[in-house]
Amino acid sequence: MDNHLTRRDFLKLAALLPVSLYLPKITSSINGEKPNVLVIIFDSWSASNTSLYGYPRKTTPNIDKLAKNAIVYHNHYASGHYTYPSTASFLTGVLPWEHKGYWSNPYENIQEPYYQKNIFHYLPEYYRSACTHNSLANGLLVNMAAGIDKLLPKYNLSIIPNKWYDRLFSHDEDISILSWIRNLENLEEGFANSVFLSRFYRQFREISLAKYREQFPRGIPAFSLKDNFVLETAIDWVAENLQESATPFFSYIHLLPPHSPYRTRREFVDQFKSDGFIPIKKPHHLLGQKPITYQEQVGSRRMYDEYLLYADSEFQRLMENLAQKGGLENTIVILTSDHGEMFERGIPEHGTPSFHNPLVHVPLLIFPPGQQERIDIHALTTTVDLLPTILHLTGNPTPAGLEGELIPPFQTENRSERAIITADFRLSPKSGPLSDGTIMIRAYDYKFTYFFGTKNKYSKLPDSFGFELFDLANDREEMENLFDPSDSLSQTFLQMMEDKLLEKNLELVRYN
Repeated sequence: MDNHLTRRDFLKLAALLPVSLYLPKITSSINGEKPNVLVIIFDSWSASNTSLYGYPRKTTPNIDKLAKNAIVYHNHYASGHYTYPSTASFLTGVLPWEHKGYWSNPYENIQEPYYQKNIFHYLPEYYRSACTHNSLANGLLVNMAAGIDKLLPKYNLSIIPNKWYDRLFSHDEDISILSWIRNLENLEEGFANSVFLSRFYRQFREISLAKYREQFPRGIPAFSLKDNFVLETAIDWVAENLQESATPFFSYIHLLPPHSPYRTRREFVDQFKSDGFIPIKKPHHLLGQKPITYQEQVGSRRMYDEYLLYADSEFQRLMENLAQKGGLENTIVILTSDHGEMFERGIPEHGTPSFHNPLVHVPLLIFPPGQQERIDIHALTTTVDLLPTILHLTGNPTPAGLEGELIPPFQTENRSERAIITADFRLSPKSGPLSDGTIMIRAYDYKFTYFFGTKNKYSKLPDSFGFELFDLANDREEMENLFDPSDSLSQTFLQMMEDKLLEKNLELVRYN
């Protein structure tokens, strides 16, 4: 018998060694006192613009340093291209075709059973708290509030909190703030119902904002019409709330930066103005907007990158604060995003379901307590994996029906053949055949996307459908579409899509 260890065998074993050393640390934490869990979501944060993942600009210098004590996931994908479906998938552990949260209109919310079937209700022995800047995420949290011990009203994070109407309109917060601002700020028909209130409010608002204007020369960050915030307020609240929380705690924090508008703090303004970085010019996509030029998108990208520096700086401040007060000794910190952002192909921000990598490939870092080394995970992971992983790390059972799975290094099974799916059906009915949408499958080194429909941006599709297949191992920028219906690889992905739709009892309108 040949016992000679080849160089290839050695490298394989070496790659597994950190995982083998790491697993006992997690197990001992679970078997002792139950760990706290802190989830931080930075909205619209793309891995494609993150220096931790090789982006030429140093957009996350602090997170890059913190990563030396983290598990870093290199192929993590969002379950949607905007907040509502992806956040709903995070909280429920199922994809949009299950929770039906395609959109966030009053009659398009997630299915009512998921008001109870979510992460908050699955952790009854935990003290559960949450806050967010994002109106869409806030709508989900309000629906799930029966399982949340402390849900901070969204506008308590604004510079001008509107506490009186929070109490009057506790179930219609977003509608009430919209009506209030329209009434006071002459946003409709050129007049307000009360001239006195309008002038009084403008004066009060200007006094409240004045001290921040010098600090934010591009404008004070905003999350709803003219409702302004600074990230420091939320970071301070998180640090104080966790100090006061009963343990074990689970805290879900969904912060708006680097979501537009990109209004960074003074020290980060023009940080990348003359750095010489020239993004690759990519062809205009069929779903793109014609008036948007390459130069405009280059400018937006730089503003976004400088805004990301602000989020990076405040996350570092939070971690330092928690470490100084002993808040990290038994706390698992999960840092990720709900979706990415686009600055190419004539596609702005994240409203277009093209599912190119900048839109759906997002960062994921897990900071376990006492972690003293960096572990890099290249396996495919997705938003719906986080709920079963959190349940595992907190020693809780995993309910039936979840679509995610336990991620490495907490499970060591070889999942090299795994396929993950992202979908958008917001223009389709909740029942009956799906008429308009995008389905993406990420498997092996490839990414397959199917576009179909006639509504909205889909009206630009020739023959009302289209396919894309990219080899990400050799074409990271997704420049060469390999799809060919006669090719065996393309047929494999088509069959994977058909099998998954059949499994979910879903039918597509066929455009031939």
